[in-house]
Amino acid sequence: MTRSISNIFAALLIGGAVLVAPATSLADKGDCGQPSSTGATPKTSDAQTILKAAVGQDTDCDSTPCVCDVNSNGSITTPDALQVLKKAVGQDVTLTCDCDTGGPGCTSAVFDSRTGSDLDSGWTGIAHDSELPIGASITV
Repeated sequence: MTRSISNIFAALLIGGAVLVAPATSLADKGDCGQPSSTGATPKTSDAQTILKAAVGQDTDCDSTPCVCDVNSNGSITTPDALQVLKKAVGQDVTLTCDCDTGGPGCTSAVFDSRTGSDLDSGWTGIAHDSELPIGASITV
């Protein structure tokens, strides 16, 4: 009997961890090699933006040049655009941006509730299993 309870507890623990684990995140605009798009990898439009910056046109690279300097040589050049284009079409290249933010990578997070969400403040007690309205958010 004790063994089956242990198995059930282990299954619930592992299943709960899978449900709580974050999904694969997509890159945001402003990530290395992505001055103008979002998604898992850069797009050809990012390469075009970097190429425009390399020849002196005003682009999104002006506000965060390190995002467009994908070989970390200190300047935005046509080889940066070529590297991003290769990445965008699926070639195995590594983009290296040296964007020193001077602080931690993440300073806050927002959790939005979904159907069936509950808040567990502590292990037991009056604040345990408090229902959250759909769309409620908690910022930490």
